[in-house]
Amino acid sequence: MYDISEAKMAWYVPSEKGKELVEALLKKFLFPVVESLKNKNMDRDSLKKAFTILTYGFSGSVTCFDMPKSPVFKSPNSVLPWFKPDSINPAVLHWATEEHSDIYSYICTPISKKRQIFVLESHAYVAHMRIVVDLPDREFTNFHLRVLHILARLALNDYSEVRYEAQSVLTNLFSEYAIARELIVDDILPALTNPQSTREQLKGALSVISQNSWATSSTTVTKTKVWKAIIEMKVVDYPDVIEMYDDLWNDIGKLQKPARKHFDCPKLVKFCNTWWTALPKTRQWERFKDPKVLQAAKDERAARKVTSQKFINVVVYASKPQVNRTPLNECEKAIVTAFEDETMYKKWIELLLIEKNDSKDVNDNTVWMVKRAEQRLAAEIFTGVAKGTKYLGFKRLDQLWQWLAPAIDHLYDRMNADAYMAWTHCITDVLHRDDTRRFWWLIERLLTSMTRPAPTAWHQGIRSQILLATDWRETETRRRICAIAWKSLPKAVIETQRIGVSTSIKHVCTVLEANMNNDLKNLPERFHLEGVDVWLQRFEKKVDVLASPPKSTSDTTLKQSRSQDLSQSALAKDKEKASSPDKMTEPLIYLRTLLEFLLQYYEDCITCLTPGIMSLFPMLVEYANEDESDLLVNEKFAEPFLEVVIRTFHRSSLWRVRVSVLKFLQVLVFSNIYVLEMDQRPKKVVRLLFEAITDQQGKIKACSESKEHATLHGAVLGMGAVVMAHPYSTPPFVIPMLKSLCSFTSRSAELQKAATAALREFRRSHRDFWEKTTKTIGADLVYNIENAIAPIYYA
Repeated sequence: MYDISEAKMAWYVPSEKGKELVEALLKKFLFPVVESLKNKNMDRDSLKKAFTILTYGFSGSVTCFDMPKSPVFKSPNSVLPWFKPDSINPAVLHWATEEHSDIYSYICTPISKKRQIFVLESHAYVAHMRIVVDLPDREFTNFHLRVLHILARLALNDYSEVRYEAQSVLTNLFSEYAIARELIVDDILPALTNPQSTREQLKGALSVISQNSWATSSTTVTKTKVWKAIIEMKVVDYPDVIEMYDDLWNDIGKLQKPARKHFDCPKLVKFCNTWWTALPKTRQWERFKDPKVLQAAKDERAARKVTSQKFINVVVYASKPQVNRTPLNECEKAIVTAFEDETMYKKWIELLLIEKNDSKDVNDNTVWMVKRAEQRLAAEIFTGVAKGTKYLGFKRLDQLWQWLAPAIDHLYDRMNADAYMAWTHCITDVLHRDDTRRFWWLIERLLTSMTRPAPTAWHQGIRSQILLATDWRETETRRRICAIAWKSLPKAVIETQRIGVSTSIKHVCTVLEANMNNDLKNLPERFHLEGVDVWLQRFEKKVDVLASPPKSTSDTTLKQSRSQDLSQSALAKDKEKASSPDKMTEPLIYLRTLLEFLLQYYEDCITCLTPGIMSLFPMLVEYANEDESDLLVNEKFAEPFLEVVIRTFHRSSLWRVRVSVLKFLQVLVFSNIYVLEMDQRPKKVVRLLFEAITDQQGKIKACSESKEHATLHGAVLGMGAVVMAHPYSTPPFVIPMLKSLCSFTSRSAELQKAATAALREFRRSHRDFWEKTTKTIGADLVYNIENAIAPIYYA
């Protein structure tokens, strides 16, 4: 960013006045605090205040002053076999000591059963690098040891704040000086066995043992002391202490014996030496140093291989049995005879059917129960037969599946819901992680059955979920399943069909994600699989139809809807339309399947956000935030709905029915005004009203008066809006509207409620200046307003 020549570096050198100011501050504030620490009778708050001042007011004391002169502490682990004990450089000796301690703790001590030997090797390397990088600045001296003893006593203090702070300092010291980790063991352990120890002291001792791993990752002497102290610990009934005690024993219970790399095996060594001694000392291996001898050995080996190949490729059938089997005894003959008897199998199947029945009372009249039990039992028998074909040849497999595959296909046409789960587990178990070439006949038969019609939509749905083996490697079969599922999706009117289609597509997407390093593009096209983005684009094209505006109904459709008597050809066309979803239903099917596919995909996916999902997100948000206007009559049902109302009015001979039709027509028109004002629908409504006016019944004429419900409601709402638009004033043009609202009477509760709400809002907003408003609008109008908004207790 800047030229190096422009860079400047400066040091701040304090002047004499600055030094004098610092000395004055120290003498006035800091040194008196230090002197106060000599008082042994200081209370807790004063001591805490003094340490806080020293910590934050004199933070540079650690680096400004030298450590007290003290001899270097000699640890029992200081001398290593590969280092001289009288090394001239003490830093090198200390470095080797630290490295030896950490590697010893990682490799030579018991470890958890979950760790393997390669983990130990990586731990040793990490310990070595940590010591190289984090080498301590000073050696561990006797002064450090005195500080550790003081911290050990503070770690057992009754005050939790003091105890936690001391334990934290101990942890930092042990991380820098590993050789000192076991030097305060004798200061901590007596607190466990002392009968006078308090609850807090026990917690502090157990916490120090657990943090420093003395019970699991220490020397043998230290572990012996710690285990003995834990065993002899005083009996307590404190829950927190008992919990820490149990955690220690759980850690100890997870230990195993250390890896012994230099274990001597005397028997194995003796056997190997004896075997080596018995070998001839011919030194024949030296002969192969000559190229001619080596080439001769290669030629001899090749000739031997050609000779043995003849016996491998040619199969010689023996005329006599090659193995002299012993004759069967009486028991074995009885077993063979029983399994060759067909009646035994029939009785056996009858017993298994009774076991499969849900009810204990089984009789011949429970036909459906027997069929359900038979289908359950058939699933188990089929599983055994299919798995038993592992070592059969092609000819026998062809004979078996020629009749078994059509039987399975026929069974799925008559499958019941109780046996469906049993057969799902059966097919999944048979095709799971196996060579599908042995079941080629069955797979092809089931794929063919997925393309033809089923007895019911439910049976068609379960067919789409037959071949859902998640561990298949045959991409061609998966591609065919997806093609069949996508082709059948427009007719998936029930949830079972949609789940089967979405599951088939989801499996393909998850397989591609699991093999993200292989996109299968180097294979022929029939082996290619399509990813999640491709499928989402297909769904988006089909679902976009929902966002397009509905088309207006043509005049020819209106003329056909007016006719009441349909011909036979029209009925046939209606049946065809009823059998297949129309153009407005298909996008809904695709949308529901898309949502089901996304839910299944997010259960097993690796990549949660793909470009296809991101592009699809705005459309899903739009559909999720649609208002309740979709619950009204849409363009598709507006014309048939209105025709049914008109037809009901003309065909009914009861005047009460015609009155009900007119009341319903008012609600229908007002609630769906935007749909019913399109095309020729207003003319139909007006014609019906004119016919009702000329009706002989008086009540029907009253319901079809010229005061339309929508017009009246709009007028009331308009006057109410004008009145409420002036909450703090009363213009002259508002007074006539108030009079109209007060004098408004209607049998419609909705209109009366709108007028009353407007008057109540006017009274509430003018409450503070009601006396002034009374003079403006007059006492009579005030009386009418109060009367109109008064609650009616006897209504």
